[in-house]
Amino acid sequence: MSYPQQDVIDLPDKHPLRIRAEKAEAERDQLRAALVKLVGVDTREELEQLESVMRLMPAPAADKAATIDAIHALLVAHD
Repeated sequence: MSYPQQDVIDLPDKHPLRIRAEKAEAERDQLRAALVKLVGVDTREELEQLESVMRLMPAPAADKAATIDAIHALLVAHD
């Protein structure tokens, strides 16, 4: 997804919007790290290979769906 170029507003370090943005980034990074630990791979190539393997593996459908959803979330983060 591409957004038009905009001027960046430099907020003071203690501005509530900056604090919220930094907290959101930290939470995103924590969630991403947890997904990587669950899935066990991180690079785009590894994620795509794992998705292919998961689709062919004999496993409960719910487990496969959850793993594939996690893979897709990590792939989106790579874009």
